Order: sequence, then C-alpha cells, then structure tokens
Amino acid sequence: MTATAAAGRAYYYNPERGPDRRVRPEGVRSKTWKCTNVQAIHHEIVRLLHKCYSNRHIAQELNISEQMVSNVKNSPAVKTKLKILEKASDAETVDVRKMILEKAAGCVTVMHELMDKAETTPALKVRIAMDQLDRAGFAPVRQIESKNLHAHRFVTEEDIAKMKARAIELGVIDGSIIDQEED
Repeated sequence: MTATAAAGRAYYYNPERGPDRRVRPEGVRSKTWKCTNVQAIHHEIVRLLHKCYSNRHIAQELNISEQMVSNVKNSPAVKTKLKILEKASDAETVDVRKMILEKAAGCVTVMHELMDKAETTPALKVRIAMDQLDRAGFAPVRQIESKNLHAHRFVTEEDIAKMKARAIELGVIDGSIIDQEED
C-alpha cells in the first residue's frame, strides 16, 4: 500500500469502530456472481442478447433486474454460448450468399426471356432493362447539389493565364513537362 493510500485510510478509518470493511483481507477473492448452469431464464436472456437488445429492454421484457441481465451477460458460460451463436449466424450468412450467387445466373436468364416475350408489358420491360443497366454499372444520373460549385464565375481570363503559367512552371520543376512548345 502506498503512503498516500495509507494516509487516506488513516484519515477515514477509525479503529474504535471495528475492522475496516472497505478493504478486502489478503487472500480473499471478491464475491462475483457467475452463471455456471444455464437455466430457462438464462436461455431467454441469451436469445435476446443475440438479437442485440439492450440490458434495460431485456430486463423490462422478462420482468427481471438489469443487474441480473448484466450478471448473466458477463458470465463465462453465457459468453461462450454467445460466441457459438455468432459463429453460427456468420456461417448461415455465408450459406445464404452462396445460394444467391448460385441462382443469379438463372435469374438473369429469366429476365432475358421475359424481355423477349411479346406478352410482357412495356412497363415490366422497362423495369427489367433499368435493373439490368443499374447492375451493369450504368446507374441513373443523379442530381448533384451545386450551390458552391460555381467559382468559375469569379475567375478572370488573367487568373486563368496565371494558373496556366504556374502549372507549366511546376511541371518543369518536377519533371512532368520536358519540352514546352509556345502557343
């Protein structure tokens, strides 16, 4: 124990009132609650924790204290169970993605067949075409907010000539311009 801690203890501790209960005796571990056997209520807490509910929400839903939820959440058995559930969810996500990729080629074929059929409505053909273009990287044009993009209105011909001269000067310095032709 440091001198400061000892001095603080002496200041607050009065030996006439009995043993100092603020400090745990050496060799005695702290009393912590650990969930070793997972019971029905614990399963329900784990299920809600896996769904990412907050301690407060779980406590209200199950009519228990937030402290109990916290204790269960921090117990080694429940932490292990949550890790297992997370890994299982990750594996399911990978499986779903694999299934989607396997079906993608067939979906494109169906869309092409629909496009070629005479009885397909023009509206459906347009939706299919737009969807195909979007997936191919040709997304629709989006309007860009351009309130502050009109600085060119304040740049004069003289400013542009100075910028060109400076660009040529810098290009010669860094070696990107080797031979310059006059206009």
